[in-house]
Amino acid sequence: MQADLRAAARFFSSVESVAPVASLTHLHWVNASADQVSTVTPLLLDAGFAGTVVVARASQQQAMGAFSALNCALHDHPSAGQAAGDVLLEAPQGREAAQLAIAQIQAAMVECEPHTIWVFGDKESGIQSLAKRYVGASTALSKGHLRLVRIPACAPLVEATNKKGRAPFAFPTEANAFHTFTWDGLTLATRPGVFSWRHADAASTLLLKHLLAENLSGQWLDWGCGCGLLGAALLRQFPDLRVVMSDDHYRAAVCTQQTLDANALQARAQVICEDGVGPRIGALAFDGVVTNPPFHRGVRLDRGVAQRFLRDAQSILKPGGVIWLVGNRHLDYGAALQRDFSQVSCVESNAQFHIWRAQRR
Repeated sequence: MQADLRAAARFFSSVESVAPVASLTHLHWVNASADQVSTVTPLLLDAGFAGTVVVARASQQQAMGAFSALNCALHDHPSAGQAAGDVLLEAPQGREAAQLAIAQIQAAMVECEPHTIWVFGDKESGIQSLAKRYVGASTALSKGHLRLVRIPACAPLVEATNKKGRAPFAFPTEANAFHTFTWDGLTLATRPGVFSWRHADAASTLLLKHLLAENLSGQWLDWGCGCGLLGAALLRQFPDLRVVMSDDHYRAAVCTQQTLDANALQARAQVICEDGVGPRIGALAFDGVVTNPPFHRGVRLDRGVAQRFLRDAQSILKPGGVIWLVGNRHLDYGAALQRDFSQVSCVESNAQFHIWRAQRR
């Protein structure tokens, strides 16, 4: 077993000693790998957990397929919008995403007392500062790099301004609430926890500089679509183009659909929440793929997701199909593209990013 999985197993074997696992109504996985879900779930079952597991990612839903005794929901709300009691929450990455998740749980509770929100995560996730941001919150368990924070269900945020003098962040908890920003006349709908949720990221806009100068046609895939920037920009630029937009993250898929609706582009698009090239994406054929591939899972660097996709992308591209990819310089996708594709070229390179174009063999 990998070291991080062994650490997770030791940590969750101790959770029962401080948290009432058997009375939890919900467990919400946010960024955990499928292996982590598969490792921890049997331990929680042994401790008496019989609630609903809410997963934020399609890959986690696949892992939960081995545990048919538990209810599982793919959703971005920690209790899938259901009434909640005690909840065990994996700490989302980013202060705003964490505060939104806790606010959603609080809003879902029929009554606050005597319930508790239990939040777990490693030190790099910001879990330590979380205990300082809620009145009455405390660290209940510390084991290795992992922490478990106890937050009384009714606990308000500590009233304090940040370094820029702003009041504590508050995002609406309603299911139809989105943050919106514009890029080149497009309206993008996002929520905390989605990649680059406040503004368009520099890598994607650099890739679009090249893509929008092409003459694209047929059916394309925007893989790892985030809030839908790449796919929406292509749909607007090329009126005959069809775009499938795919992401493992359920919240990203929801935001992408909202982006399409906000720009009246939904008629030529399809949104799929799936891990890599799964059965739904694998049943389709594409003239091209565009991607700003993910390389983090929460705070953890994870290059394997993009590497696996590049290996599998050959099977979904039509003969002569192309892939356009942007990546940080230090990731250097060139070797993987040379291995799996032909006519590989670095179209642009600057101090931060590489733009790659490659063709199916």
